[in-house]
Amino acid sequence: MSDDALDYQAILSVAKEAAKLAGAEIERVWWEKTNSLVTKSNDVDLVTETDERAEELITELLQKTYPTHKVIGEESSGADCEYTLTEAPTWTIDP
Repeated sequence: MSDDALDYQAILSVAKEAAKLAGAEIERVWWEKTNSLVTKSNDVDLVTETDERAEELITELLQKTYPTHKVIGEESSGADCEYTLTEAPTWTIDP
């Protein structure tokens, strides 16, 4: 897909919507204080269930809206994951 075919204003709008979805989930959990911790790669590298859920919400919206775009999620990707970058638009998610 060439840059000429991308509607950057529409993409920005979807990015804002994704951020608001994730933010609402983070805020909801914050006020409920039901946030539990799990370890990522070691005992110091913590990830919360909320981080994982926020990433899931963002990824679902992006894949629904832009099925040809690639998504690399910080929470869902292990340290040993490798990605081949292509010319397809690619989102990097790190809630």
